[in-house]
Amino acid sequence: MMNFLKAIACTTAVAGLTAAASGQVMWSDDFESYAVGSGILGQGGWTTWDGTPAWDSLVTDAQALSGTNSLDVVAASDTVYPWIDEGLVMTEGRWRVTANTYVATGLDAVNDTYFILLSEWAPNYDWRVQLHWDPDTDTVIADFDVASAPIIYDEWVPITVEVDLFLDTHSIWYGNTLLIDNLSWTGSMNGGGILQLAACDLFAYDAVSSVYYDDMSVEYLGDSGPCLDVTWDNNNAGGTIEFCATGGIDGRQVGIFYSFDPTAFDGFVACWDDCRGQGGSAVQCGQICLGSSFKDQIGIGKFVGDTYCNSVKVPCAAGGKTVYLYAVTVGADGKICDSAVTAITFNPC
Repeated sequence: MMNFLKAIACTTAVAGLTAAASGQVMWSDDFESYAVGSGILGQGGWTTWDGTPAWDSLVTDAQALSGTNSLDVVAASDTVYPWIDEGLVMTEGRWRVTANTYVATGLDAVNDTYFILLSEWAPNYDWRVQLHWDPDTDTVIADFDVASAPIIYDEWVPITVEVDLFLDTHSIWYGNTLLIDNLSWTGSMNGGGILQLAACDLFAYDAVSSVYYDDMSVEYLGDSGPCLDVTWDNNNAGGTIEFCATGGIDGRQVGIFYSFDPTAFDGFVACWDDCRGQGGSAVQCGQICLGSSFKDQIGIGKFVGDTYCNSVKVPCAAGGKTVYLYAVTVGADGKICDSAVTAITFNPC
């Protein structure tokens, strides 16, 4: 099923968590709502390069990550999802694109086969990301940066691209392998790009073998990367530990929270923004969106200079356990400013 959430909400102030944190899913497609054997052109917002019918891709049940269907990109396939044409405008903020892929052993692709992200769509085509599977070297290659990883055959493998349109950076993963780390978005490929994410292109380039795609999505991660750091002076259970958040504004309120669940803070910022947009107070929204973690406070106070610290007696019962810390405040621009979710493991007494 294709699911699309308009990006109107993203014009308000939110901020991201970490690369591992879940964001607000703005678009997704699992191909379950389309008939097997049907061309994807004209369905669910999908098109082809220049709308050419001969470059269509077929929905198939030969492979699937979830449900029973996926998209078969093979032969003349040159299939495009133009998010910008479908109302999902990505010109600021942080975004994560995920495309799950399946390649069978014995890949036959004389020209290789490609996954592409574009910063501009028709009529001014401009691509920022180009990955291709090369059967001659059994590698997936990120053009033009000559970063590569071995092809993982006969398994579903996610391609993940995170784009920060404020910092002009992007990172690319193939499975768990980081191929590109914070490379310029506008300067990638041939350079001269713009701060926009417009479309994806699944291009077979006359490959004899299929690349199957399933469970594709676009997530909104917030305004910018983490702007606070959380530190501590020791990690010994049974004693007092000073926890600090740095990077804030003198006199501005800040909270440091903890949880034993590393996913406890996932989606906080999008939830907080939603709540505030509906008239909730900052405290109410913090309580709603952090849930029980709102009660699990290292401390809530105000920055002195750019730092807030609070000392906490940690019981011996915490020895050997790991907790996850998260700090959040409001920046000078009135937008949420937060930290990465950071783990600390306490030494036994």
